[in-house]
Amino acid sequence: MGPSWRRCIDFVISREGGYVDHPSDPGGRTNFGISQRAHKDVDIPNLTLAEAEAIYEKDYWIPCRCDRIAYPASLAVFDYAVNSGTKVATKALQRSIGATPDGKFGPKTMRALGRSHPTSIAKHVTDQRLSNFIRIVRRRPASLVFLKGWMRRLMHLTEAFQK
Repeated sequence: MGPSWRRCIDFVISREGGYVDHPSDPGGRTNFGISQRAHKDVDIPNLTLAEAEAIYEKDYWIPCRCDRIAYPASLAVFDYAVNSGTKVATKALQRSIGATPDGKFGPKTMRALGRSHPTSIAKHVTDQRLSNFIRIVRRRPASLVFLKGWMRRLMHLTEAFQK
């Protein structure tokens, strides 16, 4: 993995923290941000950092083709995928570059990606993510407890675009 991977995974791990079992979290038990709901076969309480990074690479980084996306757009897409899934993140990327939002990163998405500036993409993806947070809280009011943390994460994400 290249330098973009290291920057992105370090950001995600620093925001996800360690083991948590919050009763309002539909993902259930999580460790390093890896949820039991999404990874049923993983021993979440005993998950190591190296194992978490391998899961992030295999299940989020590679499917979103973040290795083909320039920083900071790669960070915005990767972090969104971690929290909302690869299809949601890929559709957000596609909307931000004027590609058909089908959730599949193919040649048309790649061509459209080349016509857009990475920082503009990152900001547009982050704006979509904010809108998604609002929809989540409206649909599931119990998620309101997480909104402040989600907003803080978006603030840190936006700050990371400037570095």
